[in-house]
Amino acid sequence: MATRTLIDISMFGFSYASGASLHYLEKRGAAVIPAIRQAFSMDRKFDPIKTGIVSVLGNIRTPEAYDLLRDLLAHESPHVVNWAGDALGKFEAIDALPAMEAASQRIGGQKMIDRAIRRLKDLASAAVLPK
Repeated sequence: MATRTLIDISMFGFSYASGASLHYLEKRGAAVIPAIRQAFSMDRKFDPIKTGIVSVLGNIRTPEAYDLLRDLLAHESPHVVNWAGDALGKFEAIDALPAMEAASQRIGGQKMIDRAIRRLKDLASAAVLPK
C-alpha cells in the first residue's frame, strides 16, 4: 500500500512531496517495480505525468526495471517514450540501441531519448576501438 501511495504522490506538482516520494521509491528498489508496472495499467490518461516513476526505473537498474523500460518504449505517449529512453540509457546496454532508435523515430525524435542514444553509440564506438 505504501508503494502505491508514493507513486500517487509523485505525480502531483508539489516538488518537495513528489521528489521525496520518488526518493523513497528508489530506496525500496526492485520491490516497487510491480507497482510501477501496475500504475501504467491504471488511469492511462494520467500516464504523461508518470514520468517521475519512469526515472525511478532508470535509477533502480535491475533486469526487471530494464524490461519495463523496454516495454515503455512502445507506449503511445511520446512523453513517456522520451523519458523511458532517457532512463534506459542509464543502463549503458548497447543492445537497447535498435529499440531506442525505433522508438525515437516513431515519436519524431525527442531531446532526452536522442541524448541517451548518442551516449550509447559513443559507448559502442569506444568498445570497438583498438586499445
